[in-house]
Amino acid sequence: MVISILGPGSVSPGDTAEINVSYSAIEGQEIVVWFQLDQSPFTTFQEFRQAAMPGQNDIVAKLFIPESVPIAQDAYQYQTILVPTGGGWPERISNVSQRNIDVVMVSSVRQGGINKLDFNVYPNPTTGLFNVEIPASSHAAELILYSALGREVHRQTIPSGRTEMNLNLSTIPRGVYWLSVQQDNAQGVVKFLKQ
Repeated sequence: MVISILGPGSVSPGDTAEINVSYSAIEGQEIVVWFQLDQSPFTTFQEFRQAAMPGQNDIVAKLFIPESVPIAQDAYQYQTILVPTGGGWPERISNVSQRNIDVVMVSSVRQGGINKLDFNVYPNPTTGLFNVEIPASSHAAELILYSALGREVHRQTIPSGRTEMNLNLSTIPRGVYWLSVQQDNAQGVVKFLKQ
């Protein structure tokens, strides 16, 4: 039987999610973990399958999150089943799911002619008041704040010659956000938590 599973509550396309699985099995069984929609049509985007060692065991299932998975909040699950070797959902012996998994925008800057810009955001996590430090430049920088689902929440220009800016975002809801800064031909992205 599947005893428990625990994986990350949010992932990005291109990530590899590590799912900790505890189970108890007998000879001739497999552990199967699916990353799938948590409602009909239960589309499965990735599968992990491994022979289940007899007795009580713990494993880490690694699931690659495909680039094609749509960004969505509370829409996915890790479905873990114990089946006879080669079996599937109809032959399941037990199953446990972790629901309400988010797929959020990609956490790294895509390369494609854009240089990486290193900048600092602190404190992180924040309650809403935080500082942004960027490299010195004779050009203005564009600061854009995105929600975990990729929606623009705030936009602001950092004047040329300025290297530090204080932001008060205490009115935005708690959660994970992405702060993008573009300066000259360079861009950087930092993930932060609003508590």
